[in-house]
Amino acid sequence: MVRNDLNFAQKDTKQALIIGAGIAGLLAARVLSNYYENVLIVERDVFPEHMEARAGVPQAFHVHRLLPRGKMILEGLFPGYVDELIAAGGYQVQGKMARLVNPNGLNTLYQPEKDASCSRALLEWEIRQRVQALPNISFLSNKDVIGLQGDPDGDRISGIYLREHGQLDERTAVSADLVVDASGRTSKLSQWLRDLGYAVPSEAQVKANIGYSTRYYKASPELMDTVGTLVIDELPLEKKSGVGIIPIENNTLWVTLFSTGGKYPSTDAKGFEQEIAQLDRLGGELAARLKEAEALTLPPIAIFNAPTFSLLLDFEAASEGPQVLHELVERYQLPPAEILEKIVPTFSLQFDVFSRNKAS
Repeated sequence: MVRNDLNFAQKDTKQALIIGAGIAGLLAARVLSNYYENVLIVERDVFPEHMEARAGVPQAFHVHRLLPRGKMILEGLFPGYVDELIAAGGYQVQGKMARLVNPNGLNTLYQPEKDASCSRALLEWEIRQRVQALPNISFLSNKDVIGLQGDPDGDRISGIYLREHGQLDERTAVSADLVVDASGRTSKLSQWLRDLGYAVPSEAQVKANIGYSTRYYKASPELMDTVGTLVIDELPLEKKSGVGIIPIENNTLWVTLFSTGGKYPSTDAKGFEQEIAQLDRLGGELAARLKEAEALTLPPIAIFNAPTFSLLLDFEAASEGPQVLHELVERYQLPPAEILEKIVPTFSLQFDVFSRNKAS
């Protein structure tokens, strides 16, 4: 059960506050729970009652895979989490085949250690269950953060302002000794700092224009093992998409077409199957194997085609800035703050942390 108690949040002794309850925010909360009496996570979404993707994670339907370093970090923070994923239906990959096809040929390996392959939704669900069980961590869900509190002298961020999601009239102040922004690409931190009179560094953008199309296939356990984990690299000069296949829970093959540069993959079932056949660099094996599986209609083909970009705001280079404010966002590439460095790198999209503390 998620505690949704603002009175719990209002204790003024050594409280850390985290904006965003995605994987980055949950891991930040787990680390900070060792240092702060209370940790409060504020989230815009309403948490699902069962394992399913949140509305605030539009890319959740597409292939995700935890990197080895991330697995080590999660095992340190949540001992036994792999066993829990397997117990929840995650695909056990130890001893199973993984293949990478690139312009240099085919590389095949077998996972030597116990690990689980699963959907982003299942991974986040299991992490959230572990974080919710910690006695000094509380959640406020269905809340929009609308600004930061600053001390009168302008040297310190002392909390946030929030309101009920969809409500426009009232706002509530919540104090904190430390504020962490883990709200991702929807972060409004730059505007919040401007509102308090701070100068914000100019933005540097790298446009990727990444596109994904994903389809799910029901497969027998034998077919899951035969296909295994497979990545076929994109060939951008030939304008050919890449393919990623990961076996996950519920005897499901997770199949994603991906491309960059604005050449987006097929978005309908017929085009998807045709593109799979055209991209198959395994002598037709991939297309044949998928024909043995059952294409699922729920969810239908998931699409994420957008003019995506990576954004750099170099706050570390800024001469002035508020204290006790940290940002944990996938779009920044800056040195990690000491207290949160265990969180990085965790996910296939690496999350970085940096401090806006003034130089001492």
